[in-house]
Amino acid sequence: MIKGPSRSHLSVKQSKMLVEMKQVPTYRTGDEVILFLSGESRWGFSSPVGLGQGKFSVRYLKDGSRQVRNENNNSNLFKGMDRKTYFDLFAKTSYQSRIVDVLSQKSGPINYDLFIDVVEALLREGQ
Repeated sequence: MIKGPSRSHLSVKQSKMLVEMKQVPTYRTGDEVILFLSGESRWGFSSPVGLGQGKFSVRYLKDGSRQVRNENNNSNLFKGMDRKTYFDLFAKTSYQSRIVDVLSQKSGPINYDLFIDVVEALLREGQ
């Protein structure tokens, strides 16, 4: 859990009608995902922010590294982000040389560790 209380189990309550209409992401037992959830509605429902844009599936590669990709193939994920600002944020990390490339990426998978670092940096900066 990056933000919010740490939990060993998380339940997401979504509308069955929206699931059947394929309007919200679906999940299977054993899926490893990163979710950006909206607040609960007055009925206790929640869904990923931007629906499929807010659900990132984790994929393990043969070399042991991981990648994340949302249901839109990360299309325009970092669009509009100022490269210099985020380059400066990552100036003292092992990702410094890759951050500009990632922020320029139009779509495709992103290294899991780099993604988590970007998210944590954005949370620290209050963005």
